[in-house]
Amino acid sequence: MSHLAIALAIVSTLPMQAAPSPTAAPAPGAYVPPGAPTTPPTEDPEAKALATKFSAFIKCEEGRKDPNLHYCALTRIGQDPIWTPGQPVSYAGLSVFVKTGSDLKKALAEQPTLAVLHLGPSSAKLLSLGSTTTPDQKAAVTTLQKTLAGELKDPPVLPASVNGTWKNDAHGGRTTLKLERLFADIPTTPPARLFRTDSLHGAVYVTIETQADGQRLSVFPMSAGIQ
Repeated sequence: MSHLAIALAIVSTLPMQAAPSPTAAPAPGAYVPPGAPTTPPTEDPEAKALATKFSAFIKCEEGRKDPNLHYCALTRIGQDPIWTPGQPVSYAGLSVFVKTGSDLKKALAEQPTLAVLHLGPSSAKLLSLGSTTTPDQKAAVTTLQKTLAGELKDPPVLPASVNGTWKNDAHGGRTTLKLERLFADIPTTPPARLFRTDSLHGAVYVTIETQADGQRLSVFPMSAGIQ
């Protein structure tokens, strides 16, 4: 027998080995953006409970003509993630005081006052402008109500006599924010908590100031920001 025949005979007697199967690609997982938080967000149960109470009588569905439509952001506090502007912006808004134990619906029926939120990337200053007495102040309240209710197609324009009082005040005196994923604390006296809500008619900042005899709630449409 030739050397080639002997070699073939030896190989034919060896056990056959199965070819290795190709390695399966890992199943694609959910995309996580670089730097995104991986821990569960800290929730504010009291804010969510308050939002539930407002949802009981403020009807914010498309097409509804609820008289409190401009307060729809209050039905979403504590539910949407918060973010702050990249540079200081002043937001005009409406403010209402709710006494402890009072009827929420009656409280919202009161004439709102004007408020200003000076907000930067990591700091804020909240100002209450008191009661609205002048024609321009009342016009500003009406404009903000229509903006929050989705009744204006264009960005709101407030009277110069109103926004001129705070327009140049956004760059000083702000307090450093304590930022969480669903809210930010403004450590002032009285303390305030800042929320951002995605309402039906646009994004709105909401602040809740805790006072000795109740809470002051303010809503700031982001479309009313002045840089």
